[in-house]
Amino acid sequence: MKKYLLIIALLFVVIGTPCAHATATTFTYFFQIVDTTSGNVNGASASGQTGTSQTVDAFDTGTLAFATAGSGFFTPTFTCDFVCSGGTPTAPNVMFPSPTTIIETWDGFTATIPLSSPDAPGDVYTFQNFANSASATPEPATWIYAITAVFLGLLLTKLRIN
Repeated sequence: MKKYLLIIALLFVVIGTPCAHATATTFTYFFQIVDTTSGNVNGASASGQTGTSQTVDAFDTGTLAFATAGSGFFTPTFTCDFVCSGGTPTAPNVMFPSPTTIIETWDGFTATIPLSSPDAPGDVYTFQNFANSASATPEPATWIYAITAVFLGLLLTKLRIN
């Protein structure tokens, strides 16, 4: 009987070892740019694979300013209030007057955010970016432990019968 218990313990350790490769977590991204001068709230949301943070949720806030780049184009510059957990957002030059769009990249994901009329490059802007993980699929280790528990239960039942 001790021999069987040793074999069962070894099987549990070998089969029940967590898998080192977790499934990719899907993140939902929310981007919001607020023109505090006009009061317009501009935003976008989407789902996709994370680029920078990969396993953690991120929430960043800060300010956005536009510098003249010439010929009606303006260079956006994002400044985080604190540490940018998803990295400092970036965007290519934006053409004004509004309505226009800004193509923001943050945490490895890109969103096109409309800027409504009368938003202007000299207005005061704030931004909020949020990445929320929501994975309905358990990690592989969870499945391995469940299968191991069933296997162990069947094996113990077989030993009790004999």
